[in-house]
Amino acid sequence: MVRSVPRMRSQERCCSGPEIDRAAYVQGTVPTWKSFESGQAAQDVAGPLARLRKAGGWNGEAPTPHEDSRAGNPIAGRSAELLDRRIEAAADAQESCSALTSDSPFSEVWNRYRELKQSTWGVAQRKAISSVFEGGTERKKQQSVISAFGRRAVREITRDPLQRFLNGLALLGASYSVAKKVRTYLAATFQYAVDEKLIETNPARKLDLPTKLLQKKPCRRFYSLHEIQNLLAIAPPREHVVLRIFFVCGLRPSELFLLREDDVEPGRIRIDQALKEAEKGWNRLGQPGDTQTPGSAGCVTISRGLQQEIENWLMLRASQAPYHLTAVRAESDLLFPTEAGTPFRIGNYLKRVLKPLAAKANIHDVTYQALRRTCATYFQRHGRPRDVQAHLRHTDLATTGIYIQEIPEQVQRAVEDLDAELFRDIQDKLQ
Repeated sequence: MVRSVPRMRSQERCCSGPEIDRAAYVQGTVPTWKSFESGQAAQDVAGPLARLRKAGGWNGEAPTPHEDSRAGNPIAGRSAELLDRRIEAAADAQESCSALTSDSPFSEVWNRYRELKQSTWGVAQRKAISSVFEGGTERKKQQSVISAFGRRAVREITRDPLQRFLNGLALLGASYSVAKKVRTYLAATFQYAVDEKLIETNPARKLDLPTKLLQKKPCRRFYSLHEIQNLLAIAPPREHVVLRIFFVCGLRPSELFLLREDDVEPGRIRIDQALKEAEKGWNRLGQPGDTQTPGSAGCVTISRGLQQEIENWLMLRASQAPYHLTAVRAESDLLFPTEAGTPFRIGNYLKRVLKPLAAKANIHDVTYQALRRTCATYFQRHGRPRDVQAHLRHTDLATTGIYIQEIPEQVQRAVEDLDAELFRDIQDKLQ
């Protein structure tokens, strides 16, 4: 029987004994067999009880069924207490938000904006934004946004200190991505303050990105046709298919390593899920439709040749030797599973498989970004910028422009053709 990796984040995965994660056990997030037999998951015990307490409708005299479950199940009891605290904290936050004024410090406005917005952020995005805004940058000698402006009243902050701060980040070695995040979320936070009538104008609306001061320039590396041919010539069957999908389809690794057999349809590949590398366990799989961006979900066109190679790979997959020679390969419906039948770790596959393979082809700087950039760069020969945008599934055409790089040979041919068209008569006279 083929093992099907679940598409949804599993809420019903039970463990017992030494298999229970200690942190999860202490926090009371792991449901027990007893709770499932009674039809009531342990982590849901405290919901009605907490609501009764908040409403003042429970005097504690007669225990409820939920209270009985709490008394007989330490995991449920711990979970109930945690949920009560979270509900009370949410209620306190709701009450405190009405106290925001123009004299409120920037840190309070940021905290409120973050609480409202973080439900749309993934784990990796939330960690990246928090590290830039709230600290953890001493090692990089970069001041966080909160340490610079957190105590200042939101009405006192103007564009000048914000721009100076952004310029200082660039001079201290911040990357393009960090500088862009700071500008984006500063503008969003102050716009929230404007919408809440705390201030009249947004001081961060017209901040300039200090591209000339950035010491870490955006990487523009893509691979030449000669490098691509050399790499594919030495690639084993699995890596040949993987690289061909990267070069032709421009998929992100989080999308490629979660592809399933039924995602390959005639003439296209369906993208409806992406790995969440910052998560652990089954949470890495996300949920259906949980892609990197809302616009990433969709279908990517493939050629007949690529579809035939994928079908050939499915027949050869069972005979592929596992990475660990002593391992027993598990069956899976994933297109490129590990020997355990699970998705690859994105970083592990790059380090253990692609980099050693590329080194044999004399390519020592292989990255997933460069593979996707290579697809975008050569695709422009065969389609318009809007076609490239649709193929890479970018929401903004400006983002596609970052991936597309100039091809020197193509530019040279274009210049020669332009010169021949404009000055053909003069050239004939000179000859």
